[in-house]
Amino acid sequence: YTTYYNECDVNIVCWVDKNYEKLSESAYYIEPPTRIRELDFDYVILAIEDIKIVQFVKEDLLKEGISEEKIKWSKPIKIN
Repeated sequence: YTTYYNECDVNIVCWVDKNYEKLSESAYYIEPPTRIRELDFDYVILAIEDIKIVQFVKEDLLKEGISEEKIKWSKPIKIN
């Protein structure tokens, strides 16, 4: 999130997560994944490190009617 927010020319419309209730206790406002259906967006960016979880999330998004072309992910680079 921080990388996209600080370094990319993007407008983050919404941040969703299945654990939104717990995560919303942080400094960020996070909504349930069902919220995606109500939004107008160009892409869904998967900010997930584990490729197995990415596949599960991608399948869920496809079931929700999100086109594969709108789903973006790349392996995060860790900087020590």
